[in-house]
Amino acid sequence: MIEGFWYMNHKGNKKRRPELPPPSTENVEEQKRLFVERIKGEIGNLISSYINKSFEEIKKEYTRIFETRGETYRIPFPNFRIELAQQPWFKNLDNQTQERIMNEIDLEIAEYILHRAQNYYEVLVYKFLKGQEDWIRNFFNEIREAVSSKEMTRDQTRATFTEKFKELDDEKRQKVLQIFDEFKKTFGFYPGEPETLRRNCAGFNALASVIYHLYGYAVFKVVSISHTAIKVDIGGNEYIADVNLNRLIRFNEYEEALKLICEGRTEKPNIAPYSIEEDAETLHNMAILYKYLSEVYREEGKKDEADKLLRKAINLLKKSLKTHEGFVDAYINLGNIYFNQGKDNEAQGKYEDAVVRYRLAVYCYKKAIKFDP
Repeated sequence: MIEGFWYMNHKGNKKRRPELPPPSTENVEEQKRLFVERIKGEIGNLISSYINKSFEEIKKEYTRIFETRGETYRIPFPNFRIELAQQPWFKNLDNQTQERIMNEIDLEIAEYILHRAQNYYEVLVYKFLKGQEDWIRNFFNEIREAVSSKEMTRDQTRATFTEKFKELDDEKRQKVLQIFDEFKKTFGFYPGEPETLRRNCAGFNALASVIYHLYGYAVFKVVSISHTAIKVDIGGNEYIADVNLNRLIRFNEYEEALKLICEGRTEKPNIAPYSIEEDAETLHNMAILYKYLSEVYREEGKKDEADKLLRKAINLLKKSLKTHEGFVDAYINLGNIYFNQGKDNEAQGKYEDAVVRYRLAVYCYKKAIKFDP
C-alpha cells in the first residue's frame, strides 16, 4: 500500500500528501469528489503562488519545462492518475467504471486549471490598473464601459479611444502611452486589445501550459493569425483551453468558436511548436492604435511626436509579419503607411525618398494579393 505521495506546496516545500481515509460505505461519487477537491486545493495554491511572481519568472518556468521535456526532466508533481489508481475504493471497481471515472476526473481537473488560470490573469490586470492614478483608471474604465454597452466594432473602439485621447493634455497623453509599455513590462506582452487594456491570450497560455504539464497533461500550442490557445489531451480526446472560453471545448469545434472570438475571421487553427510569443493580431492592433494616435499629433502640427509613434507602428507591423508571414491586414496597413509617407515626401520635393516609399508600398500590396488573391 502506498503511504502517501510527494508534492510541492505553494511555498515550494516538498511535502507528503496525507492518505485518504480508509474505505467506507460512502458511494463512489463521494469518494471521487473528495479526491478531486484535494487535487484542486493543491492546484489553487500553486496558481495563487504565481500572483507574487513576475511574468518573466513564469516565462522561465515555461521555457524550462518545454525545452527540457522528456527523459532529462522530472515533473515535481506525481501524476495524480497514479495516486488515483492506488486508492482502495478505486481498485475495487471494474475496468469500465475505472476508465469512466478517470476520464471524468481528468476533465474536471483540466477545466479547473482553465478557470483558475483565467482568474489569475483577471487579478493581475485588476492589480495593474489599481496601481495607477485615479484618472488613468477612469480613462480606461470609461472606454471599457462604452465598448461593452454598445458592442462596438474594433474600428469604433479605436475611434472612441482616439477621441478621448485628444481631450488629454500633453502630460497625460504621455502617461497613457507609457501605460502600454508598463503593461508589456508587467505581463511580457502588449494588451490583447490595447484600447481597453485587455489581458493577452499568450500570457494565459504560458501559465496554463505550465500547470497542465506539471499535472501530467500533454499540451500543445494552437495558433491562428489572430489568436493563440492551447490543446490539452484528455482521455484520448483533444480539448481546447482558451482564455476567452468558460469551458474546454473539443478541438473539432474550435474553428467555429474562433469566428466569435476573432470577429468573424475563419482562418483554420494549426498546432504549433512550443513557444511564448505574441500573436500577429495583438502586434497589429497595437500598431494600428499607434498609427491612429500619430495622426492626432500630426493634425496638431506636432511632427516629432507623430513620427515617433509612426515608427513604433511600422516596427510592430514588421514584427507581426515575422510572427505570421501571411497576415494580409498587416501588409495592407504597412503598405498604406509607406504610401502616405511617399505622398508627404513628394509634396516636400523629396522625390528620391518618395520613390523608395512607393516601392515599399507596392511590395506590401503585392504580398497581400499573393496571400489573398
